[in-house]
Amino acid sequence: MKSTSVRLPEDLERRLVDLSRARGTSRSEVLRAALFAFRPDLAVSFSAAASDLVGCVRGPKDLSGTKKHMLRYGS
Repeated sequence: MKSTSVRLPEDLERRLVDLSRARGTSRSEVLRAALFAFRPDLAVSFSAAASDLVGCVRGPKDLSGTKKHMLRYGS
């Protein structure tokens, strides 16, 4: 991920810090969320973000729809 510097007036910086603390996230995450809210077309879908993971696991092709594969899990 790339880094960018932003100059903010003191009152806006204080609000950013307060919001990040209230949400339990970083200031960067608050700013990213604000940018995505301002321009929703910039947001990346989950499938696009995970596209490099599709097909990287070997196993039964019917894993998600066949209960017999899950018999020993959760017991």
